Amino acid sequence: MSDKPLILYVDNEPGNQLVFKQMLSQEYKVLATSSMEETLALLAKEQVAVVLADQRMPDGTGAELLARVRAEHPDVVRMLATSYSDLDSVIDAVNQGHIYHYFRKPLVAEEVKRVLKQSIRFVDRRRQLTLTMSGVERALHGVIQVSPDGRIVFVNQAASATLGYTRQELHDLYLFDLDMSLKAADFKQHFQRIRVAGTMGEETHMRRRSGAPLPVYLISTHVRDTRRELLQCTVLDLSEQKAAEAEVRRLNGELEERVRQRTSDLEQALASVNQWERELERAQEMALLGSYWLNLQTGESRWSTGLRRILGVADGDEDLPPLSDMVLPEDRHLLSESLPDVGPGCHASFSQSYRMVRPDGEVRYIQDRA
Repeated sequence: MSDKPLILYVDNEPGNQLVFKQMLSQEYKVLATSSMEETLALLAKEQVAVVLADQRMPDGTGAELLARVRAEHPDVVRMLATSYSDLDSVIDAVNQGHIYHYFRKPLVAEEVKRVLKQSIRFVDRRRQLTLTMSGVERALHGVIQVSPDGRIVFVNQAASATLGYTRQELHDLYLFDLDMSLKAADFKQHFQRIRVAGTMGEETHMRRRSGAPLPVYLISTHVRDTRRELLQCTVLDLSEQKAAEAEVRRLNGELEERVRQRTSDLEQALASVNQWERELERAQEMALLGSYWLNLQTGESRWSTGLRRILGVADGDEDLPPLSDMVLPEDRHLLSESLPDVGPGCHASFSQSYRMVRPDGEVRYIQDRA
């Protein structure tokens, strides 16, 4: 049996799955799925440490999947992979799936390895706290024991350091003095709920000695021996996780602002181009000027509104005759003699005068600069 942490990668592109496995196979056991249904089935039978899901899936979105994972497997660390422009997906994943991290695609190996290493450490610490035995002085995280009336009767060194109090100061307090979501009048009911459930975990804020709120995940376990009963509360500092979530929100805000500014710039540029085109059309109409674009290799051409007006061709007519067919037969040699000098691969120009015949038979004298 492998002792490597199990990473589950969700992506419906086989090529992406292969690259991800090759990237991490030395450090982790890596499995890959391609749909929400397949992922949830695997989570039900495997001890998965981290799920990294692509936002685009055939039967849902990454944000929807991570919300399901949070509800059904809350101990699994959840991460999302998405693109710069996919702002809504990141917002949904933060709000619904409480993701640990999101990656911009394409994935960068160094970033993935660094974040996975951090997340695995986070998972290990949380599992260790859940299994911490009552009264373990050397626990890596804060342990607080509370009597049925809420008085703190024991704290370890980690709890003292995390909250900024001395042990004696904490022994003079009640749990509801620290837990900012818990009121003194509600503590007996709170104790009874944990007694019935055995163990409860929740996110809350604890008041540090400085008065500043500290985000924590608080695991409360009912402990009983022959003489007394206690609540053993294990405190997991969520400051780094909350800072990461705040950073995700900040990056989302910056990205939204950049998209908004770029969209505004493009709209202004398009408005300017449209204005220039309108002014050019008006100038050509006033000066009896027109313009055309001719591909010498394919014969394809496009005519401006001004040229259509000069040659008597309707503005909506897409069935355009070749320009050379409208040149008066005795003047066609003038045009053909000029064209070879500006053939493909050549950067040159010509200026030629000739006559053209409109569909209504009227002859127009043309000065052509190309």
